[in-house]
Amino acid sequence: MNDLPAALKELIFAATIRPRRPAFLAVDRKGRLGQQGGELERYGLGRLHEGDRVEEEVFWLQDLFPLQEECQFFPWIQTGNGLAVDLYLLKGMEEDWVLLLEATQEEIQRREMQQVANEFSLTRERLEGEGGRKSGDARE
Repeated sequence: MNDLPAALKELIFAATIRPRRPAFLAVDRKGRLGQQGGELERYGLGRLHEGDRVEEEVFWLQDLFPLQEECQFFPWIQTGNGLAVDLYLLKGMEEDWVLLLEATQEEIQRREMQQVANEFSLTRERLEGEGGRKSGDARE
């Protein structure tokens, strides 16, 4: 992606990442916060300071550091302030990176689709049960 023109990179960022309100944290090998940025306040992380132990300050990052894998993805993590984020953990050379992208709308849609699927399944089971009773009644 480094060979893409800067204008194209900005368009890609504007179309795919910026609407998801990115925020990031850098975490050293001892679990301490380094660089940070983006819309951290939105996710309830505006109180973090360099040198903080991330796992003590952010409950949904507990037991994840130091990273063992190069890249991990956790969809729809509830941040505790009513938002859902897609959480990306990326292993770096000197520090690990935490990338947060808002996923609240996607998580709401997923829950709604799951509810529809559950209702469909229950309706089907009920109809199949009624059909079985009717056919059983006809045999008596």
